[in-house]
Amino acid sequence: MSADIKVRYAQSLERSESFLKTKKNTARSTSITSSRELCLLRNQAECPICAINFRGKNHNTEHIHPRALGGLNNDENKIQMCTACNNARNLTMQSVLGTPPYYKNYLKIKQDVDEFILWSEVTVDDGLLAGTAFPRVQAIFSEARFANSVPPIPMRAYGRFSTWDKDDPPNLKFNKFPVTSTNIKSKPSLSKPGIMTRFFDWIFDYQPPKTEASKNSRHNGTTENNSIRIADNDLLKQTDLNPNYSVNENSAPNNKINQSLRGDGPRIITHLNSANKGLRYPKDPRHFALSWEWFIENAMNFTTFEECIEGLIGADIIPKSRAHKFLKTMLRAYSSDVIFESLSEQDLQKDKNTILSEILALLKSNLANEKYMDYISEREIFMLEIENYFNNVIKEFGKNHQHEKFQLLHWIKLNWEDEESYPSLRDEILAHEKANNRERTLKDILKEDFDIPKSWTIAKKSLYWSELKLSSEEE
Repeated sequence: MSADIKVRYAQSLERSESFLKTKKNTARSTSITSSRELCLLRNQAECPICAINFRGKNHNTEHIHPRALGGLNNDENKIQMCTACNNARNLTMQSVLGTPPYYKNYLKIKQDVDEFILWSEVTVDDGLLAGTAFPRVQAIFSEARFANSVPPIPMRAYGRFSTWDKDDPPNLKFNKFPVTSTNIKSKPSLSKPGIMTRFFDWIFDYQPPKTEASKNSRHNGTTENNSIRIADNDLLKQTDLNPNYSVNENSAPNNKINQSLRGDGPRIITHLNSANKGLRYPKDPRHFALSWEWFIENAMNFTTFEECIEGLIGADIIPKSRAHKFLKTMLRAYSSDVIFESLSEQDLQKDKNTILSEILALLKSNLANEKYMDYISEREIFMLEIENYFNNVIKEFGKNHQHEKFQLLHWIKLNWEDEESYPSLRDEILAHEKANNRERTLKDILKEDFDIPKSWTIAKKSLYWSELKLSSEEE
């Protein structure tokens, strides 16, 4: 960590340590006032992270130092940003620190907490490029929010609430970068790191940025989120089903419907079920069908949209990186006002073909508007791919697929002992894959079905599974 950044935000680090050591109560949350919000809209304000224009309710109040880590609910700790960046910051925090409450493991994750807080603060004050001082967190956020493409630099953004009031013009200027030891404009080296570098990468769980990014790409900026809450009205915004990130023209190709066949697995359609920007639906249509069935059966068990997301992630049907977009699609199709709390049993009884028509109609409408999904040029072809994808979803709907996905947690509970168990688990997973007439590699299965990074070593995966077993036994 850069020493000057630690000194600059020493008070935040001290506050988080005091909070997590003493298990203090989390500060209550309040959002932006109507007068400030009107000021943002009147002055065509942009998100300080991705430069998307604020419109309607596509923005949230972000607590820069997360309340879950001791952040205060005051103007010095608040900034307004778009819901997509707000949510990506929260996902980044959970990727780095795990599941809250964080005081339970604070002594083990203290260094991670400090790193995340410093990254959160400096990227808000100095811009996205300043986040390269913390490459691990930066890479996680970059992939989650921008699929490693490069967002434009905000020109009409507002800083912390403490720095402006109603009727003030945009005041955030990213003109200082406190990182002196990092060349923030250069690409990371693609050469293989040395053994000591790889050792410390493993210790601190750092995953190098993907090398597939465009050679004109830079590391994007970063941000975090302490607030899990997503404003209900934000669920209807353009970034839900069709995230128009206004990315750099040098990012992922947008002129072709790139598609590939992975073994006997599902076809991967760029911007439809790929990991790139776009709809990011489950790769396999049957997983969309399974998630759809889960939503019908379980949605009424939750009181908020966020709880429903956590429930779907816990159901282990699709990776958490796909859950958010899927549930927004479902909510938009089932609810007339796109507010989760107003969802009713009657809504969930709608015929699946009626719901499918709602989904396709909205996607078709958005594709007809050139302002949305501007990275899609062959729109008619893309719509045909969408329709084909959902035809396969309907074919899978109602089938019994409960045994098609390897029951990893169940196997671990019964059979896992230590690292020596790894060969047996590997063989079981691959045998299960073959029994289901698929030919994915072990790394692909772990990544696609269980969200386990391909870069993890056997030792790291073994440690993870040992912790899972321990957690299940404690429950």
